[in-house]
Order: sequence, then C-alpha cells, then structure tokens
Amino acid sequence: MAENPLERPAREIFAARGFKRRSPYGLFLKPLAEGINAWVGLNRGSGPGWISLTPTVGVRHEQVQYHMTRLLGRDPKKSTAPTVQTTLMFLIPRERKSPQWLFVKDEDQSNTATWELLGRDIDQYATPWMLERSTPTQLIAALRRHEGLETSRLGLPVLLWLTGDPDGAREAIEAGRQIRNITGMVVDYNSYAERLHAEIDAHPDGPREPAPHPGHRRK
Repeated sequence: MAENPLERPAREIFAARGFKRRSPYGLFLKPLAEGINAWVGLNRGSGPGWISLTPTVGVRHEQVQYHMTRLLGRDPKKSTAPTVQTTLMFLIPRERKSPQWLFVKDEDQSNTATWELLGRDIDQYATPWMLERSTPTQLIAALRRHEGLETSRLGLPVLLWLTGDPDGAREAIEAGRQIRNITGMVVDYNSYAERLHAEIDAHPDGPREPAPHPGHRRK
C-alpha cells in the first residue's frame, strides 16, 4: 500500500519526539519504561486530494500483549495493539473545532501548520496521559477503568499475573465473564479464561515462556 504523500511529514513529526514507526500504516512507538511503550495510531479518512486524521493514543505493555495474544491462539509477532487507549480528540479542549487534523493537496502552508499543531497536541495532551499510565500499577488501574476496551478483561488478569498477584489475576478472570463485549472484537472468552487459569495454576509466579525483548521494528 503506497504511502499518501500528504502523510509523509508524520515521520519527521514523530521522530522529533522519539517515536519510531512500527508499520507502514501509521503506528508509532516510543519507550516510556522497560517494556512499556507510548503508542500512537493515525486513523484516517480520505477522499480525492485530502486526508483527515483521527489519532488514537495509548500505552502498550509488551509482555501483556505478547501473552494475551498467545493465549488467544494468535501470532504475537503480528500483535500491534495498545494495552490501554483513547482518542486524541477526547484529550484536547472541547472548544477546539473539528476536524482537527485535515490535510489538503497543494495547501502546503496550511498542511505544515496542521502537522505542527498535531505535534504540539501530542506534547501537550497525549504525552501526559501516556506518562500517567507508564507503570504496571498505573496500567492496572487504567484497565480496571476499562481504558483498554475489550482488551481490559483480557489484559488485566495477565498483568496481575505478571506482577506477582495470581489470586488477583484469578479474580479478574472471573470478573471478566460478567463484562459485556462492546467493541465487536471476536473472542471466545471462556476458552481464553480456562487457558489462563491453567497457566496460572501451573506457574503462579509468572509465565514460564518469557516474552521477547521489546523493541521497535520498522517495516
């Protein structure tokens, strides 16, 4: 899939802030702590000669995502999702008008100003939000608030298990059975729960299979 020329400045904007592109589809990662990354996804709408971005910002705990994806029977190498997330629009002042980040062909001066605005918005609004979720304890609290959407009930027990709380993990698994899926993500939760229960029972101190060392891959 060819990169839209209107999106090329994204590389420079995010590189200047320490992010590396994770895929050609607008995913960017930046280390926050050991094994925990800031995450930005540039969701987009487009038409002839224009694109409009609706960025999602989040925090990705690499080991949680690895073990969660593995327990779902999927390939962890293909996992790119954040552990918790929100849209950048929810973080900026309400008085700002929408669309926030619109780019139009041949409107170079306006486009440059809009990319600079996006960079400032990441600095001013997204970065503090991500830093407030950059430790396991903070992520546990965020997952309890369901900031991970469907992954909250999947990731919370894994994170509790990873942090040495097998009893809390078991309780979170059972609580997850009562949570209604509102995202459309197709998951056989009961099967997932049984597999996770079995692993916790076998290895209460944490997973026997370590997650690969987290890093950024450029595709």
